[in-house]
Amino acid sequence: MATSSQPPSHLEVQRAFTRHLRDPEHCAAPSDVEERRMRIYRRLFYNNVEGLMRRSFPVLRNMLDETRWHALMRDYFRRHQARTPYFPRLAGEFLKYLEEGYRPEPGDPPFLTDLARFEWAQGSLFFDPREAAPAEQVDAKGDLLAAPPFPNQVAYRLGFQFPVQRINSSFRPATPGREPTYLWLFRRPDGKVRFLKLNRVAARLVDLIDERPTLNGRELLRMVAAELHHPEPRQVLDGGVTLLTRMRRATALLGTRRSQHTH
Repeated sequence: MATSSQPPSHLEVQRAFTRHLRDPEHCAAPSDVEERRMRIYRRLFYNNVEGLMRRSFPVLRNMLDETRWHALMRDYFRRHQARTPYFPRLAGEFLKYLEEGYRPEPGDPPFLTDLARFEWAQGSLFFDPREAAPAEQVDAKGDLLAAPPFPNQVAYRLGFQFPVQRINSSFRPATPGREPTYLWLFRRPDGKVRFLKLNRVAARLVDLIDERPTLNGRELLRMVAAELHHPEPRQVLDGGVTLLTRMRRATALLGTRRSQHTH
């Protein structure tokens, strides 16, 4: 007894449609959509996403020639399964692709993923909906040694193999730096994203500010000196005062944490 073939389900049609948009060279277009319309869909899909990536990673884009950039975009479309339904978050998906699925080609800069992480962090902070800190929790003029420092909440502290903040068309390092590059990126109250370059000691201090939010600046600096086995802890304290002041001036620190006790 002959059986009639079932038409594809709506979900199957959608999947075939999206597979073709992501990889038109290897996945056939749905047979019930005319080629003229598919060509428009392909162009819109690619141009919209590629344009977002171009704007999100401008320095990275300039590191690659036109052919390699578009080959990288096509590989991202083909091989990475994005998990977010929100278009502005696709830059994070591209970074995830570089970290997990990217296959370097001869001629690709070795700092490609580091640079992408740096540029993604700047864009992510710019659009972050959070506030730097609730005003009632911060004493902007508080004594940074006598009270717990309050860090800007719209921030990332990241480490890189390459000095990503210096990379441009004239500076393309071929090998990682001797020491990691530590950057504290943050969004200032005026909306601008800035960063501080940190040495190893300053980076550890920033970590401790997050890890030990009840300790005052003097206690935190003493912890850093103890970890370093520094023969002159007073030098760490004196240098730390200058460092904390610089961090507050930059708005990486917003002041000190107000006591939650009521009187």
